[in-house]
Amino acid sequence: MAVVFEQGESFADLQKKNTIQNEDEDVGFFESALAGVATGLWNIPKGFVSLGAELFDLVGDTDTARGVEEWFDDVNPFDDEAEARTIGKITQALTQIGIPAVQGYKIESKLAAKALQAKKGSKNMSMGKIGSKIMSPTAGGVVGGGIGEALVADEDIGTFADMARGTSLEPYAITMMDKEEKESGDVTAPGKLTIESITPTNGGGIISYTLPDDNDILFVRAEYTNTLGVDVFRVSSVHNNEIEISGLNQISPVEVRLYVVDDNDNTSQAEIVDFIPLESFIYLVQESIEITPDLGGVRIEWENIESKTVYVHVHIQNGSEEEIRILSSNSPVENRFIRGLEATDLTFLTKVEDFDGNITDLEEKGVYAPLFEEVIDKSTWSLITNQSINGNAWEGSTVSFWDDVVDTSETDADNSYFIIWRDQNGGTLNWPLDIVINLNKTIKIHRLKVWQRAYWYNGPSPVTAYYYQEENMKSFDLFASNNGQEWTLLGQYDIGDPRDADGNIPGAAMDAAANGHDFELEGISEQFNYLKISITANYGSDTYCHGSEITLYGLDNLD
Repeated sequence: MAVVFEQGESFADLQKKNTIQNEDEDVGFFESALAGVATGLWNIPKGFVSLGAELFDLVGDTDTARGVEEWFDDVNPFDDEAEARTIGKITQALTQIGIPAVQGYKIESKLAAKALQAKKGSKNMSMGKIGSKIMSPTAGGVVGGGIGEALVADEDIGTFADMARGTSLEPYAITMMDKEEKESGDVTAPGKLTIESITPTNGGGIISYTLPDDNDILFVRAEYTNTLGVDVFRVSSVHNNEIEISGLNQISPVEVRLYVVDDNDNTSQAEIVDFIPLESFIYLVQESIEITPDLGGVRIEWENIESKTVYVHVHIQNGSEEEIRILSSNSPVENRFIRGLEATDLTFLTKVEDFDGNITDLEEKGVYAPLFEEVIDKSTWSLITNQSINGNAWEGSTVSFWDDVVDTSETDADNSYFIIWRDQNGGTLNWPLDIVINLNKTIKIHRLKVWQRAYWYNGPSPVTAYYYQEENMKSFDLFASNNGQEWTLLGQYDIGDPRDADGNIPGAAMDAAANGHDFELEGISEQFNYLKISITANYGSDTYCHGSEITLYGLDNLD
């Protein structure tokens, strides 16, 4: 079951519902182990797709994620075998996580041994629920939020929360399986660590220490209760000499218990410390938020000194009506737009939430009126031929780039796209390929949309859209001028290449192409009369370059 992020739900509320399955004697040990590996691999793309569906649900108040999860679960042929035995759950978890080799091997061996011991003793093992959050999307062995979502989606596997910050695996939290039984062999606990310093941070602290003189130390574990009353574990590998305590929303003492754990799961006596964190960074983010009216919406800026993930809830009130936009970022300085708003007085309120569910109070930021935005009329545009490439081949005239006809299966015709042909471009495609337009009026813009050519006679069979293929335009620069001679760069843009090694394209990328690729300027342009599109690359063809349509958004007819 995937966790669905409901609007208004605290992220801390997602740490719930642990389901324990009984062992199934009908499935063999190795069969289940191999099925676990297969299911782990299967859950990685499932995670990526599911995460996107959940974000869609969050914005649109829909229930797309449930159907996505059900489809993946129905299609997966290995799920039942993987779930039948503990070893299958273990290999599934480790496959999804991809723990780096040495430390991962030690942990995996320990987990497998405990599973076997429990099985021999006819015990049902509770491995808990996989950690509800991946603290660092760049963590070692975890490839972004998609795999993080794959971890969240499985409630029957166990806890591998807050994995691997950096290559040293610090900090991550591992809640091991039942600890009633120890490994055979070494039973000598390591010595206690020595605390060197504690540095409070905004919402946490850094504890520096010296390890005891033991040659089989595996990691240091910190245990504490956060401000929301949730028991938290952090782990720092033997290669580090500090551990980060985070997710706190208090300026009162927090008690931290630190343990040294060796290769045989022997645990030292606790070293207990306490410290007072600085004010949580979420309040600093909230205080720094600035809102500026923009075309069709507002610009929202904030600072985040901790560079940790925050969720900025923006409440937009128009009389008795309210809508909520949630912006997420871990950048130290963020600059975001909210579009699609009426050009009328709107009241803006914000609150800031961190990844652990701590949240500020809702605070009014002011009343702002977004600037009027309109689609720039293209009926006055004309091609400046002596400054443009000769793209008028036997079909696909250059002026088709702004004739308001987007190439689709229904509109496919010679006037729905342009063609730049090398034989009419000096025998080769000499990049950049300039298209220079006299607008015959004065405008300002702040965003644009372009469409690729979608269909042609030698395209795929059965007929499917030909987006992102060889001849289609991929990247371009945009320039503005008031005299057609001196040009100001408005922006450099790249549609991107979603094709995998086999040329397959995700459905979401195909849908994006069909809807047109959106691009924004850094701000509102100065007014101008001439536009130059300099195409800098296609997807590989040295013979042709195609495109379908360009549309500008801003302020029209400023003369």
